[in-house]
Amino acid sequence: PCPPLWFVCTDPNYFGETLFWASLGLLGVRAGHAWTLIGAAFNTAVLMSVTGMTEARMLARPERRAAYVDYCARTSAWIPMPKRTSPKPWGSRSPGAKAR
Repeated sequence: PCPPLWFVCTDPNYFGETLFWASLGLLGVRAGHAWTLIGAAFNTAVLMSVTGMTEARMLARPERRAAYVDYCARTSAWIPMPKRTSPKPWGSRSPGAKAR
């Protein structure tokens, strides 16, 4: 059986919404209105910032922090992928890490 989406991606609903808006943008390009991609890019940027706020909220609760860090280390952040059997390799972004 197929695993639930939250098992293979931390934010499958955001991934689906990104695909939806990207497809509308590509439809606009096909119709000769390339500017429609701006909306898809803006929506993706907003969803990425919301993801950061969610991470901060989860990491702020001491009773959830360790479990959430482990979940993020083994689960793809945006695109559904098979679950990792070991944590991310050294140097990978971890929850709560500041973007450079």
